[in-house]
Order: sequence, then structure tokens, then C-alpha cells
Amino acid sequence: MDNHNMHQLIQNMIADLNDHKTEILDHQYPDDQVNEFVDSWTPIYYHHLAQLLADDPSLGHGPDDSGLVKENPTVWDILTVAVYEKLSAAAYEWLYDAQNEREAA
Repeated sequence: MDNHNMHQLIQNMIADLNDHKTEILDHQYPDDQVNEFVDSWTPIYYHHLAQLLADDPSLGHGPDDSGLVKENPTVWDILTVAVYEKLSAAAYEWLYDAQNEREAA
């Protein structure tokens, strides 16, 4: 799997969510399950974060919610939180759509 750009990283995470869709939706706390997936798909290695930044320089501006970043953050902290935030938004959009799809069925 190529996860060197945000688009592909998000697409791969969504594919993983789809593979576990029933398990997630049947869980008592589907939000917690989604958070687990976002956590597991958030890169931790500097090389991977640098590749994502090279592909999407907007990540360097940091996350929308500055409260997510610790005091005196490093560039890696800022990138990690910015990536996490983007993955989280995509995952929660997926969850919203999946729950609505299930209710409509």
C-alpha cells in the first residue's frame, strides 16, 4: 500500500473501515472504534510524516484545533496532529455515512 500522500492514506484507511464496517457499526460505541482506526493509521515515523508534508505543504500550518498540540511542539508534533485531524475528519464522515446508510436500509 502506498501511503505517501494524504489522499492515498485516507483512501486506505477508508478501505480498512469498510472491511470492518459491521463490527464498527454493531459496537456499543462506534465512535471509539473509529478513533482506534484513526490512531492506528496515523503515521509515527518522521520519514513518513516528511513525505506527507512534501505532498501536502498545508500540513505544515498545523491543525485547525490548536488545543490538540502540546505546549512548545516540535514540527513533528504539529505534523502528527495535522495528519490525525485530517484522518479523523474523513473517518467520522465515513461513520456518519455508514450509519445513515444502515438506517435507510
